[in-house]
Parts: sequence; C-alpha cells; structure tokens
Amino acid sequence: MAIFQRNLNSAHLSEDSVDQNHWFRELLKLWRPSGVQSDIGENGKSASLRLAIRDGYMNFYGAGQSVARVESTRDCFREEVHYKYLGIALTSSGYAFPPKPSSELAEQLLANRIAMVSKWHAAEKTFVDQLMGDNADIFDLELSLSFMKPGATRAVALRLDAASLERNGEGWRIVLWEAKMANNDEAKAKGDADPKTRQQHQNYLAYFAKPGAVDDFIAATRVACINLVKLRYLAEHAGNKQTLGEGIMAVGQDTVGKVHLTLDTNVRYIIDVRGDKSGAFTTNGHVDKLRAMGAHVQTIDNDSTSLALDKL
Repeated sequence: MAIFQRNLNSAHLSEDSVDQNHWFRELLKLWRPSGVQSDIGENGKSASLRLAIRDGYMNFYGAGQSVARVESTRDCFREEVHYKYLGIALTSSGYAFPPKPSSELAEQLLANRIAMVSKWHAAEKTFVDQLMGDNADIFDLELSLSFMKPGATRAVALRLDAASLERNGEGWRIVLWEAKMANNDEAKAKGDADPKTRQQHQNYLAYFAKPGAVDDFIAATRVACINLVKLRYLAEHAGNKQTLGEGIMAVGQDTVGKVHLTLDTNVRYIIDVRGDKSGAFTTNGHVDKLRAMGAHVQTIDNDSTSLALDKL
C-alpha cells in the first residue's frame, strides 16, 4: 500500500453533485486556484477559499484554516466542519456534519463561517496564501507526511506549507516549500547553534529516503492534478470560471502518465522578511545558517516586486 496518496471517488465529481449539494456548489464558487489572489472581505481578511486534495477528501482553506472538509469515498459524499466554527461542543473527532442548507441559505451560511474562521488567520498562513496568489502552479498546501522517527513508537506529522511545479527540461519537477516569517524562532539561532528547523529539514530528507516514498509522492501528485482539473470544470459549472497553472494542467490532463514528472526532495525555504524592519534576520546570519543546511533559501523583502517562487 502506498504511504502517500491523493485519491477521491470520481463518481462524486460530477455536475449532479454540484446541483444536488448546495453547500458544495458554494464552496466551488469561492475557490480561488493558485495564480489568483484571494478575495478580501470588509474585515481585511481573506473571503475566498483555497482547495487541496487529500486521500479520500478535499479540504477548503481560508488563509490556512480549514473551512470545510469534503469527504469523497465510495460510501459517502459529505461536508465536515471543525466544531469551533459551528458553535457547538467539542466532538470526539473535532469535526461535525452541519445540516445541509437550502439553496437560498447556502451562500450566506458559508460567508458567515468564512468570516468566523478569519479570526484565526495567522501571519505565516496569510503569507502562504499570498504566495499562492502569485504562483499559478502551487498544487497543494498544508501537506502532512506521516514520519516515524528512529526509536519512536508512533508516527508524527511532518507538515509542509506548499508544493509547486516548475519546468524541468521537457517535463515538470515537484518542489516542496517551507514558509516562515522572519520572527519565527525556528528559523533562527544564536551564535554557532543550528536553527531549530535543521532537524525538521533532516526529517524531510529521511522521509523521502524511505523505499517507495518518492514514487508514491510523484504518483499522488499526478492524481491530485487530475482531480484539480476535474474540479476546475465543476467550478465552472457552478458559475466560477477559473484557470489553472500550466504545470497543473499538463499533469492533470495526462491520464496515462506520459508527462515526465520528478521530485526535488530537498525542501526549499521562503522567508518573509518584510516585517523585519531592522534587517536582523539577514545581517545576523540566519539566512546563511539555513543555506548551510544545504537548502535553497529565498527571501521576500520590502523591495520585492512579486512573490514569484524561485525556479532552479
């Protein structure tokens, strides 16, 4: 069995699902794929959604906060929402199934939930959302890799901020990104000490050194892009015509695996130093320490004209 998957039941990815499930229609209408900036509400926060494919479900995010999980398996197609966004008591899983709204109420109920979720928007997740707006080939965010540390009795989750595609010869290369703010202590260290994120970086490398991990991730990326292309057409059916990145379309329209796809297992770092008024993150050598790990490090400062990800 693959250790990393991105499967959805395709029977539910239909126009009938959009027409018969008003809550799903409204989620798709507010989906802004990468390459499109998020809508901004009256409160100055994101008022639209990003979409990520998971194994057996898709997750709709508002600036990194899960607004809705849509389970899509052989047996069911339903919406799950975190209990705190529904104003109910804690459930055993942390999620609950909200009542299916009428066609008339679906839009307003979702807007209300998005506004509530915006209270938990954090600077780093907002930064990732901004990155998605400027990079059309980010195909996943908030990725979780199940990793068993040596000597541990249970796996831990390694969480990556984003995954993108970049041109690589005649094919495409998957790139994994870790985003951090300049005031994040994990990316800094005093004196000769290593930044805390060094161990995190080594864990990523160890994960992809496992037998089958790279092949599984590449296969799952193909499936994720195929599903994104399907969902893009369903979004258009819902009244939301959007485009996808060139890489996502190339991989997602290739249902027989002819497009050459590779993976850069060396996670890259993108650091937002726009709020670092003193410039200490750069002048104190923190960038150099990150690069000493063997990682590519990109910084976004106040002089940056775009948030385009570096391509190697």
